[in-house]
Amino acid sequence: MKATGSIRPLDDLGRIVVPKVIRKKLDIVENRDYVEIYISEGNIVLRKCLEGDLPSITRKVDEFGRVVIPKEIRRSYDLKEKVDSVEIFVDDEAQIILKKYEPGCVFCGYIGRTTPFMQRYVCEDCLKKLKELP
Repeated sequence: MKATGSIRPLDDLGRIVVPKVIRKKLDIVENRDYVEIYISEGNIVLRKCLEGDLPSITRKVDEFGRVVIPKEIRRSYDLKEKVDSVEIFVDDEAQIILKKYEPGCVFCGYIGRTTPFMQRYVCEDCLKKLKELP
């Protein structure tokens, strides 16, 4: 899976903007193409619908490159509109992978329970080490 470096917020309607570079790479055309949305290996996956596909959940890509993440999927991943962001990846099978963005520790990179500290995020272990400093 290749990271694009994109972190996008959910808007108040549960939409995300799929970056133009990804739409272009996967030949997804706004106001024409649909993407299938499903869950795989703990991730939300978007895949361009091909002719003849009959996926269960589809959404049209709008003129701004936005896709609405279905409410039931947002609920199951605890994605809150105007609060949470998602990381966007593209895999080798031309699928767009969305993961809830969780900031990692600024010191060790641990992703999990972090605490805001001076506008950065720090894990519990590194926070203990900071407290031990003279």
